[in-house]
Amino acid sequence: MADISYFRSILSSDGRARELAAHDGPIVGTLCNFVPEELIVAAGAVPLRLCAGDHDASDSVEDIFPRDVCSAAKSALGLIREAQGVFGRIDLLVVPTSCDAKKKLADMVSRFVPVHTMLLPPAKDVDAGKALWLSEVERFKTKLEELTGTSINRRGLREAIELLNARQQTFRRFLQLWQSDPPLVTGEEALYVAGASFHDDIGRWTDEVTKLCEGAQPGLAGHGPRSAIALATAGDPVRDAPYGVPAEGTGTASDRRPALQHGSTGGTGCLSTGGPQCQDGTGTERPVAPTGRWPQDGNASIQTNAAPRLLLTGAPLIYPNFKLARIIEQSGAVIAADDLCSSTQRLNQPVVPSEWSMRAMMQAVAEKYLLPSVCPCFTDSADRINKIEGYIEDLGIDGVVYHNLRMCALFDIESHQLRDALQALNVPMLTLHTDYSPEDTEQLRNRVEAFLEMLSGR
Repeated sequence: MADISYFRSILSSDGRARELAAHDGPIVGTLCNFVPEELIVAAGAVPLRLCAGDHDASDSVEDIFPRDVCSAAKSALGLIREAQGVFGRIDLLVVPTSCDAKKKLADMVSRFVPVHTMLLPPAKDVDAGKALWLSEVERFKTKLEELTGTSINRRGLREAIELLNARQQTFRRFLQLWQSDPPLVTGEEALYVAGASFHDDIGRWTDEVTKLCEGAQPGLAGHGPRSAIALATAGDPVRDAPYGVPAEGTGTASDRRPALQHGSTGGTGCLSTGGPQCQDGTGTERPVAPTGRWPQDGNASIQTNAAPRLLLTGAPLIYPNFKLARIIEQSGAVIAADDLCSSTQRLNQPVVPSEWSMRAMMQAVAEKYLLPSVCPCFTDSADRINKIEGYIEDLGIDGVVYHNLRMCALFDIESHQLRDALQALNVPMLTLHTDYSPEDTEQLRNRVEAFLEMLSGR
């Protein structure tokens, strides 16, 4: 079993908060996957993802934020207001307008920290939407330069792209451990590894994941990889080489760059008005929450090949609220993959510029954060449904668990569309509505166990 103690410590201890408190440069907090971290790094600032899963913090803001708002928005607001841990050292908070709660959250948080909003288009497959997003990325660049006093130049942006691409590629290597059959890590452990990337130093996190992969690599013997893993860079002849570095005998970096999924053509002008059109397209240690409120009711373990293989999708699972993943695996199933914006979606896509000019890099950065996104904030959910159908085929998925946070209309609406699509494939889906409270743990467990029993009888 892989040792993920480092990643647990990043999330559960105060070590990173003390590092950030002592840091003498600007720190930029972000909410959602849409904020370009490459620009933050290129400006000399530290990016810090501040999405949160803290139940106590969520409850603490009901004096200023309505009760009937999703827990994710309330939790982030509560931790920022109280300046707890890593949330206490923010020079700027960047909030994409990905839902109504986030829009109003930006207004509420501005009482405590400076806020910059990024306007998202309702559709990403039209020229007007692509042009709007590119202009928002450029406006964000200007804001960062004003904040830091540093001009984002071509060299700095290229170095930032290469740093973040190394992180993405290392996570893809980690996926080989998770998606082996049987897996070498649990789904909950994968959430810890991905979640640590919210707060950790980018280069250090990448190094630690590399160590984890190297340490677990001998365990892959006898663990067969699933064919055509949907999340890997399948088809790239040099997928193990660093992005942007030509491999011997393979031509230039632009000749062999891996194609972005879900319609992105990777820096070829998709976001420029009049440009080419894009194609459519646990282990033995228990997790410890900051206030120790999660029930200590047993450990997840690696299951055998006979265990049901599930895909976990829907609303994000954010530390310390990993209760659903824990319940699924304690009940005897394998989380074979997830499609969560707090995990695989966050770490799967590289920036792939057509050339290393400033214009091409800015365009490629904008593409990375818009085109591959399957967020339900967009009007069309077809690409997300197609992606999940690909997981089912490539990873041998037996059933889908759709996680939704109460009061989130976007994911709730999408769950019905996905359910109908999966019925046509004869793939069962369990939809669960929950929040950050531990009080519904046993109710969730009963529903998960009933779902697994149904799967075993098919």
